[in-house]
Amino acid sequence: LAGVSGKTEIRWLRFGSELATIVGGILLAFWIQAWWEDRQESRDEHVLLVALRDEFQAKLDLLEMRRTFHTSLLESSRKLIRASISEDDALTPAELDQLLADLWWYNPQGEWDSAILGALYDSGNLNVISDAELRLNLAQWPGLFRLLEQRVSRDEEYFKDHLMPFLTKNVYLPQVYLYLSAQPGEPSIDIRNPGWEIPEHVDNSSILENREFVNILTEKVDRHLAILDIGFKGLDEQLYKTIGLIDVALSD
Repeated sequence: LAGVSGKTEIRWLRFGSELATIVGGILLAFWIQAWWEDRQESRDEHVLLVALRDEFQAKLDLLEMRRTFHTSLLESSRKLIRASISEDDALTPAELDQLLADLWWYNPQGEWDSAILGALYDSGNLNVISDAELRLNLAQWPGLFRLLEQRVSRDEEYFKDHLMPFLTKNVYLPQVYLYLSAQPGEPSIDIRNPGWEIPEHVDNSSILENREFVNILTEKVDRHLAILDIGFKGLDEQLYKTIGLIDVALSD
């Protein structure tokens, strides 16, 4: 019996050892799977952070371009108003047509939409960003971008609803259109020649005596100032801060 008991004990010890090996293998498999998923999530987050950084850098570049754009258009409107008020600020026919051509520009809608961040925010998946400070910082941007987009969109609406109809009725547009050679503030952005010539110059100076035109210009000045001094105020510092936080998260 002692021999049988000893053999039984050995079998149980062997079974226990095998069971421990199996359980250990299962636990190790779970750990490896969890480790792999964690690494996969880490890689996914890294890719996402790089994409977000590129998106915010693009917004920073856009801000610089649009600030120059609106500053240039603001000065064009001011020159036209001054020319309508005082002979001391009189314009040559070519200068007038150039400033009238500048009025044909406006800030298009949709530039401040954020595709990647917007998708994360709208789907409620901001929690994929593991850094709590960065996650909190990113959460404020959809609202900020919407407010900025609303303010900028009023520029396009005002142009289409008021300025464009007025210019269409009161200036010789084929001539003015010849001065649309480059984006205001961005001479590197060329505009294709329309493909015609004006044999005899048409005088557009009477528009400066039109009170409705001066009132429209005053509204334009107000809108440019609202975009520059309210919409864009402090935006570059906020963008730099977010980019910095993303850089910190990428370095971890």
